[in-house]
Amino acid sequence: MPHWDSSTLLDGLTSSQQAAVTHQHGPLLLVAGPGSGKTHTMTRRIAWLIASGLAKPSEILALTFTRAAAGEMRSRLIGLLDNHTVKQLRAGTFHSVAVQILRDRPADIGRAPEFTIYDQEDTRRIIRRLQQNPTPHVEALTAQAGTIEPPEVVAQIGLAKSRMWTADDLESDGEHPQRCLIAGLWRELEYVLQGNNALDFDDLINNTALLLRDHDDVRQQYRRRWSWILVDEFQDTNPAQAEMLLGLCGRDGNLSVVGDVDQAIFGFRLADPKYMLEFSRRFGDTSRAIVLEENFRSCEEVVATAQRSIEHNTARLPKPVVVTRGAAGDGAVTFHRFAGDTDEAGWIAAMIRNCLAAGIEPNEIMVIARVRNALRQIEQALTLGGAPVPYRMLGGIGLFERKEMREAIAHLKVLANATDGEAFITAASAMDDLGPVAIGAVLAHAAAASEQLDMLDDQDATQAVSGDLLRCCARADLIPSLTGPQRAALMRFGRALLEARDDLFAERSIVTVVNKALGFPGGPVHRLEETVATSPDPKKRDTANKALSDLRSITDAAGAYAKEISEDEPPSIGGFLDHILVDDALNDDNEDDQRVLLASGHKSKGLEARVVFVIGCEEGTLPHYRALESSPKEVEEERRLFYVAATRAKDRLALCCADERTTPRGRRRTDGPSRFLQEAAGLAA
Repeated sequence: MPHWDSSTLLDGLTSSQQAAVTHQHGPLLLVAGPGSGKTHTMTRRIAWLIASGLAKPSEILALTFTRAAAGEMRSRLIGLLDNHTVKQLRAGTFHSVAVQILRDRPADIGRAPEFTIYDQEDTRRIIRRLQQNPTPHVEALTAQAGTIEPPEVVAQIGLAKSRMWTADDLESDGEHPQRCLIAGLWRELEYVLQGNNALDFDDLINNTALLLRDHDDVRQQYRRRWSWILVDEFQDTNPAQAEMLLGLCGRDGNLSVVGDVDQAIFGFRLADPKYMLEFSRRFGDTSRAIVLEENFRSCEEVVATAQRSIEHNTARLPKPVVVTRGAAGDGAVTFHRFAGDTDEAGWIAAMIRNCLAAGIEPNEIMVIARVRNALRQIEQALTLGGAPVPYRMLGGIGLFERKEMREAIAHLKVLANATDGEAFITAASAMDDLGPVAIGAVLAHAAAASEQLDMLDDQDATQAVSGDLLRCCARADLIPSLTGPQRAALMRFGRALLEARDDLFAERSIVTVVNKALGFPGGPVHRLEETVATSPDPKKRDTANKALSDLRSITDAAGAYAKEISEDEPPSIGGFLDHILVDDALNDDNEDDQRVLLASGHKSKGLEARVVFVIGCEEGTLPHYRALESSPKEVEEERRLFYVAATRAKDRLALCCADERTTPRGRRRTDGPSRFLQEAAGLAA
């Protein structure tokens, strides 16, 4: 192993950062406010553990909540160590690490190793089908409870899984008819998931937490493997993640967590700041707490403004703040009240144009709102009334919400797991000549073949399709109810993907396999290329070209995946799907994009800009009316959201409200300036 000088890793660090970096054994709580250099400190700590000889790279697990955060950590570590060393440690999201553990022990959760993962849209589609063709039990429950929309059913099941509940727990929680119906649909959903050898996204952490809790051998295996664990943004932990973490490290392990209760804004996902507030109780009296006091990001005026508001919260870990940049002078923080949101948007657009004329880069300007709908007026103002200003909306329609992308990913899912009926339905539905009846015939034929397999002698069994949907499609001539064109389409599909699967077994390049699975005649790429070449409609050609660009990003991601995985891990389609679906490796949100950024308060977390406008600072908007109607705890979370938005600013912060605002239901009078504005201005007691 190369030798690094551990003492040089402390150069340029403050005393509190040095103390955090050099902490040795036992739990460590690092309280780090906005702009305090927490990522810098945590990466230096990882490098120091390796350089000092306390830890081998392979013994380190760094957990984050986003792929971007994990990627940033790896990038910084490569600068401190080297690429070979960094590849040996594990830095990834909770979900990606959970998938790794589940793929090591699939039988313990009732799945085969090649299980596929369903996102919320996949799960909603299953729920919708279960409601349209209900079992007698679900039909009876629906008669009592009424119809519940699939997104709400999926959301409630997801929250229950994050609480570590079962369907029985949900059913007994208040015994409300709707809860009973959701529990009934949950049981039906699980039956479908098992049949397709699949898990939904919310199963990943829940099942991992249960696996670690209930199997001592699994628990000990991973505690030996990762004896040093570091967690970023610890305030965002929910019950299932907390249970998973406890299983991985125990109550007295070498656990280092960093976070800030004042930035806990994901309560709707059940993230609970109590895990930070109760850290010493949960992880023992030997735990140590260190506060990073310095703010390196913002000027004094921005920090003071945000602090005046957040100090009204009671559920927090108070911390001193030392501003290293000093004061910026008059105009660093301004408060603005407008007659309506049109006036607000026009003024902000004019100010943005002034900033650009003064030489401020577009990506150093950010507009933040409590809800994305409030940004529509800003979009119009940036487009009209002068030279158009380039902007991007963070968290718009994601790649995986686009029809052509879902169809392409479905092809890869069937390639990875040929029993995945849900993915087959999505892939086959996009093909010419195939409707629900033909697709149903293929699924039924595959199921019947699987049941009959054990009855065949060895010679016949070699020709059977079993439950393998690809082999079933390749032998579509055996399904009498299909028409000639239907058989031809299915056979092209089945044979192309079987050939791609053979290439995978022959250890061909993962890029080659992906291209073959998507580019065969009649496949996703081929259909789009035909549209570009033959459609007389320029709009259709343009749409197809954009979709082709999206699909090419899959191939690009395949190449990146092959380079990123560890040297002893063979590339696989399942692993690649985990890379893009679980780790969000195809996310559209490019941090290097040179445009003005529009974002909701939640999406702005982790970002910064020289100039920040926070709009919609009204009672009922920020704080949101639902929080005002709920509880003081919810209002405190809204105040944290305001704090997060304000602390994105480095040099200038404009806090805006309007007396009238456009909503999806029309225009309405607001309830006046937010209490947070008054607190921030020092006007509230």
